Amino acid sequence: MTYKKYGINTYNALLFLFSITIFYLMYLVRDTIQDRPNYLEHFTYPVDTIKIEIGFKYYMKLFNILGIDPQISICLTSVFIYILLAKVWYKYVSKLNSIESILIFNFIMLTLFNHYVGTSIRMGLAIAIALYSSMKIIEGNKKYWIMIFLSIFFHYGISLFVLLFTWVKLFEKRSIRFHLFSLILIFLLTFIIFYWAVPILEFLNNEQRYSHYFDGKDMTDRIMPFTLLFLIGSLFLLLIKRSEQWSILYLLVGYSIPFIIVIVIIKVNILPKMLMPLIFLSAVLIINSYRFEYIKLNGIIRFNLLIIANVVAIMYALKMYQYY
Repeated sequence: MTYKKYGINTYNALLFLFSITIFYLMYLVRDTIQDRPNYLEHFTYPVDTIKIEIGFKYYMKLFNILGIDPQISICLTSVFIYILLAKVWYKYVSKLNSIESILIFNFIMLTLFNHYVGTSIRMGLAIAIALYSSMKIIEGNKKYWIMIFLSIFFHYGISLFVLLFTWVKLFEKRSIRFHLFSLILIFLLTFIIFYWAVPILEFLNNEQRYSHYFDGKDMTDRIMPFTLLFLIGSLFLLLIKRSEQWSILYLLVGYSIPFIIVIVIIKVNILPKMLMPLIFLSAVLIINSYRFEYIKLNGIIRFNLLIIANVVAIMYALKMYQYY
């Protein structure tokens, strides 16, 4: 359904309403959410901070110049992340009913991605910019190569995705043998870096803003993060039922395999975080690959299940944001 008079389709109208909800949710948890005090300080004094990448620093400076309250600036950033990722989602999950599509998207954002929508918004914004830019590049808009490389200056953690996307885009037409060899080589290099390259790790450990990514403490009380388990499960389901549609996305998600193996062998916190763009794409591919099985369900049952799932997702997000 499209409101042609105003140039608005149903999905965008729904996205506007859901974005208002996200804004309210992020404002609601302003006093409880982790890292909010730090971000308030950064948005208040963006030039004074030395712990933030230059891209995000000037992003904060813009809000500062416009005189927007830091709390509002943070909530608007969360909405911006949400909207950019929703645009990517709509591009690749376009064959579902608009209402169902955005309900599934909202569920994923408030479960798998709630940390990067509300807490770690610096990484969240870098992920959103990189994924949106990659979508535009795949469409043939070469100007977005500038944006995808600029995303690194919002958070260095996005550099892995940028490198993988560049590699896959350059060599997407090469043979399966070529990509299998590349996967083996990437595994060996990653293993060497995180296991034997002690000087590099020591240097990074001296940087306080990155040290907790390498100490492994956050992964000692569980086998692996829920997001990583989702990625592994997605790879298994995609292997069972592969589609030729969006083949470059399949290649990208497939390139997560060597990093997953390294994570299993060596507990390094930074790698699961750096794989978040691929985890988002794996969710896209799962919905695309199994949409026919999904739509076989009764429409009323589907809708009710999605409503329940979204309510659970909101409660889960509030729990993660320490609201109760």
